[in-house]
Amino acid sequence: MLLSILSSCKKDNDIQTNDTNLFVVPEVNRTVTQITLVDEMTIEDGIFNATLELDFYRNQAYEAGLSTESNPEYYTFMVINPNNNPNASAPLWIYLHGGAQGYFDEQGVYQTNPNQDEHTYNHEESFNDLWQIVTIRTIANGQLEDNTLKRRIEEGYRILVVSYSDHDWYSGFGTTYPNNPANPYAQVNGLQATMAAIDYTADNYPTTHAWLHGTSAGSIGGLLHSVMSKKEDQLLGLSVILEQLLKTLMQYLMLIWNQANLTMMHHGYQKVLRRKSVTLQM
Repeated sequence: MLLSILSSCKKDNDIQTNDTNLFVVPEVNRTVTQITLVDEMTIEDGIFNATLELDFYRNQAYEAGLSTESNPEYYTFMVINPNNNPNASAPLWIYLHGGAQGYFDEQGVYQTNPNQDEHTYNHEESFNDLWQIVTIRTIANGQLEDNTLKRRIEEGYRILVVSYSDHDWYSGFGTTYPNNPANPYAQVNGLQATMAAIDYTADNYPTTHAWLHGTSAGSIGGLLHSVMSKKEDQLLGLSVILEQLLKTLMQYLMLIWNQANLTMMHHGYQKVLRRKSVTLQM
């Protein structure tokens, strides 16, 4: 399989800020001031053979996609501390789970994978939801899967698991959530909420260095976050692992191939891609 994406390179002194073809990485405003500890639990896990202290947080600055005034829902995150040593100085493993992407079209119909709907990833993720994200990925038929996340827990990393509550590839930075039936004033905040969770965890837990690990849709988010982190020097030395990134990009590029114009990251950037810049050979 050959994938070619045409791009251009310019020296810094050749870049004109009024160039309409230039994508400028936006500033990401976010806040940690409304993050609160909601729950904490110590788990004696026989499968991991570990004692894990779990801290669950909610950030009330950022509402989930289908949050309403009568039933407010927010972005959350979980910190899984090192085995039997919760206060240890440790590397931070930031995990962005998968879940595809979706949006409401102009007719109010939710567009996403056939096995998902608007309720799949537009709500607050609970303590159990985020812990299950970890156990489903690391345990099968009562046995540990030998994979990246399992090994990091065994090696004493501190794990940060963030929620996915706007179904936006973790890309939203406060723009309007188009055609949202629950709230006409709703915003998409995936990028803001995730970066705020990273800020808070790095500032409040002793951290030596950090890795960002995204799978499927999380790999798109991981790619975006790596760009933002470099721009802002967030977590100097951040390393990135993007599982299924090429597969996810290929699926998206095939959509571009079938549609001359497609709004990329519908929730976040509202940037229109044109297929003239994409060449695919299967």
